[in-house]
Amino acid sequence: MSSKRQLTKHKVDHLGFNTDAEKIIGYLDGSLSKAQLNAKMVEKLDRIVQAKAWLFEHKFQTKVVEMMMNHYHYSEVTAYRDLRLMERVFGPLLRMSKDLKRALADEMIRQDRELAIAKKDTKALGASTRNYILLHQLDKEDPELPDLTNFDFHPIIMAVLPEQVGQEPPSEDELLEKVSDWWESQAEEAQIEDHE
Repeated sequence: MSSKRQLTKHKVDHLGFNTDAEKIIGYLDGSLSKAQLNAKMVEKLDRIVQAKAWLFEHKFQTKVVEMMMNHYHYSEVTAYRDLRLMERVFGPLLRMSKDLKRALADEMIRQDRELAIAKKDTKALGASTRNYILLHQLDKEDPELPDLTNFDFHPIIMAVLPEQVGQEPPSEDELLEKVSDWWESQAEEAQIEDHE
């Protein structure tokens, strides 16, 4: 391992991103209990969950950083560190596709529903049901698409060059002769009158 890699790894470990992210992910997936997290780790977890909510709401990292600085009264550097930790735990939320965001929101709604059932909270249960309906657009009618079974398509006429179909194109003189014959057939007899 090169010294530069060791330095980078040391820097990342020193800032605590690897260990903090692993512990938080372990807590979120259930392999660690909340008792195994120290008070500082629980505080970081609360901050990154709040940052995630604000990021979904406001869409701009700079706005979220400003809100975090005002809410938690800490430096801009710490706010950006929390955002990087949030990305390590939850993934790059701003660069996700809409389908992935819907799946994530669907999972959040499911967790909220389970929590509401466990606490026997009917208000929260109704809110999670409403969020599910809105997420999957169950409150809207499906658009009626036209029936295309009897649709008559127009034939497509393609122009081709005579060489493409094996014919010899007319010469320039033949074309000029045909154009002049047509022009003469269209012309009317005209008389020239002198007005003096």
